[in-house]
Parts: sequence; structure tokens; C-alpha cells
Amino acid sequence: IGRLFHAVTQAHMLHLTTKNGTHHDALGKLYEDLLDSADELAEVYQGCTGTQLDFTACPFEVPTDAQAWINELYECAETNRLVMGTEFHIQDLVGDVISDIARAKYKLNFLS
Repeated sequence: IGRLFHAVTQAHMLHLTTKNGTHHDALGKLYEDLLDSADELAEVYQGCTGTQLDFTACPFEVPTDAQAWINELYECAETNRLVMGTEFHIQDLVGDVISDIARAKYKLNFLS
């Protein structure tokens, strides 16, 4: 979840610094959608497990290549999708997060 919240900020920073109109739009949509999806996932996870998330400091880097960044974020989300558990309702929300990322990945890689 912490990685997803970092990704929201990274997407916002990329959105504000790109000179590519398609990237600007795709990244704007991503940071809006991903914030809502990650927040919902965190709340449902905590409600289902009765465990409050514990956020620790982790490195934060401002990406410079939107396409490389989105590809890495997508791989990270896919690889770690079961970290949140296997409950169907939680996995549905994980799927929403991955869909947000995949939609942006499509726009950044194919509509540029």
C-alpha cells in the first residue's frame, strides 16, 4: 500500500513535468484513480483483517522516464498481488489497482 501511495505522488510529479500531452492526461487520470483505489484497498484490508497497516519509511525517487516507471509499477503490482491475501473481495480491489496501472501503461506505451 505504501508503494501505491508513493506511486500516486510519482505519477502526479510526472504529470506536472511531462511535455507530452498524452502522458500528461494518462498520468493525471492515474494519480486520481490510483489514490482512490489504493485507499479503498487499504481500508477494506484493515477492516477484513482487523490489522492496522504499519507504514515505515521507504525510499522515494522521482522517476524521469514515465514509460519505464509504469512498466516497473505494473510488474511490481502483478508480482505482489497476493501480499494482501486471497480473499475474493480484497483481490477484486487489487484487480482495480492493477487495472488503473494497466490502463495508464497502455496510454503511455501505445498512445504517445
